[in-house]
Amino acid sequence: LRVTVSWNDPAAVSGTAKALVNDLDLQVQTPGGEIIDPWVLSIYPSVDSLQKPAERRKDTLNNIEQVTISNPLPGQYVVKMKSGILKTPAQSFAIAYQVKEGGKFEWDFPYSDDVLVAGTRILSRWSSTLTGTASLEISRNNGAWELLSDNVSLDAGSYPVQLADSAYEMKLRIRFGPSQFETGNTLVSPGVQNRFGYVCDTAILNYWNKLKQAGAYKLYRLVYDSMQVQLVTADSSATVPRAGSSYFAVAPVINGRESFRGPAIDFTKQNVGCYINNFLADLQPDNTALLQLVLGSLYRVKKVELRKLSLNNAVLYTVNLPTSANIEYRDDQLKQGLNIYQALVYLEDGSIVYSNQETVYYLNNKTHIVYPNPAPRGTDISVLSDLPADETALIYDNYGRLLMKKIITEKVQKLPTSSLPPGMYHVRMISAEARVLRYTFIIR
Repeated sequence: LRVTVSWNDPAAVSGTAKALVNDLDLQVQTPGGEIIDPWVLSIYPSVDSLQKPAERRKDTLNNIEQVTISNPLPGQYVVKMKSGILKTPAQSFAIAYQVKEGGKFEWDFPYSDDVLVAGTRILSRWSSTLTGTASLEISRNNGAWELLSDNVSLDAGSYPVQLADSAYEMKLRIRFGPSQFETGNTLVSPGVQNRFGYVCDTAILNYWNKLKQAGAYKLYRLVYDSMQVQLVTADSSATVPRAGSSYFAVAPVINGRESFRGPAIDFTKQNVGCYINNFLADLQPDNTALLQLVLGSLYRVKKVELRKLSLNNAVLYTVNLPTSANIEYRDDQLKQGLNIYQALVYLEDGSIVYSNQETVYYLNNKTHIVYPNPAPRGTDISVLSDLPADETALIYDNYGRLLMKKIITEKVQKLPTSSLPPGMYHVRMISAEARVLRYTFIIR
């Protein structure tokens, strides 16, 4: 049983030693006649005093007071209000009470209709009259239950959960003795960001990265003051009329459920012209990068270049007066790390249309790459991972002192080391399977 009283206290005179003007006192009388006072914390300014648990006694400082009674007996309870000090003719107040049945557990978050962003850290929450320690488990896509912790305090009412960076349906389960309490299936998904292949006078090509688990995609457009669905497609691209708002966004549909909608992107600020429909760079099984350029038009196109920005903007391939709208090239000289490409379309009037930049991550049979190495002082380093999933990076100095701990949630994860002095440092990568890999980097 919880009984709470609250009132809007008049403003105190500026500089007064005590802010409370009207002091009301709450008491609850049990069926047996016992008088229960509200909980009050010690205010004496010392560490020992401030760390003491709350005690039941008269409260003379606060305008919110609460009485709780565990396992209340059946019968009539009387709520009593008194005015300790009343400096105004009257003081209105409000009383709220709540009765919860013992031995109950309810999930507050996540719910089955929630959509969670992959790769983030959430705080699972519950309301419970159970006390003690329980186990928290997770099931992905209705698979086997995996233990997250066997030391979860039910009294805390919450526990952090790191979500893997992929799309799946998730359930959480609390096990407490013979009892178990499950959430519904919650959808976890990465955000899908819309991009623009071309922007012409009458049409716009939208495209996005394809999620293996997605059965369809909803393309949104800003209409007046809200994002509204323009179309639903199973493809990873769609052409829409140019007339209308310049803001678009995409939401994948997974197992019939709409997932997290990506950010609204304004095509007028993306430096995308009409001539480039699409430009993609993909790592192939033979460790080459396949570059694919699709032009929207060949009219007045003088030359097309494919460049490797990560190799001092080197020109890989040139086509003068192209006769085909589809241009492909394989780069068999991949560098370990990030290989960044861009297509340039030269027009007869001297202008240049630039494609989006595409990146191929090449690990060369390594699990991680730490770069730049060595790094100039004041520069953060990055960790490139093959398939980041529940990994943690620990950075130590040469004396074995732990300087930083960071959960890896991105394929390319920045580690803020710009404040470190010159020297040698060590990165220890720990996976969810307790696999440990070590790397060394230098700050000059």
